[in-house]
Parts: sequence; C-alpha cells; structure tokens
Amino acid sequence: MGNDHTERAEAPDVPLLAVVASGDRRYREYIMRSAASRYRLWLLDAHEPSWQVPYLLGSALVDTRDAPALLAAARAIPSRHGPLAGVLCYDEWSIHTAATLAEALGPRQRRHTTAPVAPGGHP
Repeated sequence: MGNDHTERAEAPDVPLLAVVASGDRRYREYIMRSAASRYRLWLLDAHEPSWQVPYLLGSALVDTRDAPALLAAARAIPSRHGPLAGVLCYDEWSIHTAATLAEALGPRQRRHTTAPVAPGGHP
C-alpha cells in the first residue's frame, strides 16, 4: 500500500491541477504539500523538479513567462490523467501567464488561479 499522496495521484476522481512554477523549497513547500493533499498535481516549470517530485503526478519543462508555450505544455498533459480542474500559481513572476493560461483553458480553471492562504491569513 502506498502513501496517501501516491494513492491520491493514482485516483482519477481526484481533481488534476496544473501548477505553474514552484519556487524555492524553503518558502513554497508548504503550499505544494497542502495542494497535493487535495489534488493531483502536474508541474509546469522552467526547472527540473527535485524537492517537488513526491507531490507530483507529472511535470513538463517550459518557460513559465511565455504564455503560448505554457498553454501548449498544459494541453500536452496526457489525457489519460483526465481533464485539468484548474491552474494554481503562487509564483509572483509567473502569475500573469498563469492567469492567461487559466483564461485560455476556460472558466472552470479560473477559480484556482490565486495563492492559497494558510491558517492565520498568510499566503
């Protein structure tokens, strides 16, 4: 039996999010951990995943500030994983292209284009 995240990653009924950029582990891992507890995650980032791997279903290398490339990478997520339920971005440098991606993917994705807020009101 795998850990909770492994089982969730393999469950097609759990929503799939495209995560745009992931940032520095020291400041961002709590967000990735929280998101992975509720969603299957597919990382779209300019860097190979390292610390993020345990939280991911998959990933793709892409310039996260290039909206057309980001859209192409999101559309290339294998269909066997089901449709994207949303876009998550907490990286200040990529938020504009992430919003453009969510807009291009349709209204269902827009609801996940903000940084999550931790207990106490801090992102």
